[in-house]
Amino acid sequence: MKTGRFWTTISAMRHSHLHTFSVLVGVDFLDAEAFMDAGKSLWRVSEQPLTALVEALDRTLAMVGKPGRINELRARILVHCRAKASLKPGLFTLTAPAGGGKILTSMAFALNHPLLPLD
Repeated sequence: MKTGRFWTTISAMRHSHLHTFSVLVGVDFLDAEAFMDAGKSLWRVSEQPLTALVEALDRTLAMVGKPGRINELRARILVHCRAKASLKPGLFTLTAPAGGGKILTSMAFALNHPLLPLD
């Protein structure tokens, strides 16, 4: 494995390009679905305000996991990310080990970011 700042940057750029490609493929699929099957496409529309989605996520997070060291770490990561949701819009990253709760934590950040007053 290659190390150093240069290779770290190259790796991050590669990951960014792959993620962008994945998003574009997903959007293209949804656009094609809307054209081919408008009824099915309407299933994806949410009339709920973001605050209702935050509440639903909070209920889910309250039910997930058993007490223990890993869930304590996940909770700390979640609290940290939610605190950062009040930052000005920009590019954000989340680095946590596998099993660190990145998916739900990222969702919590994304739902809270447009709702909180900016620092």
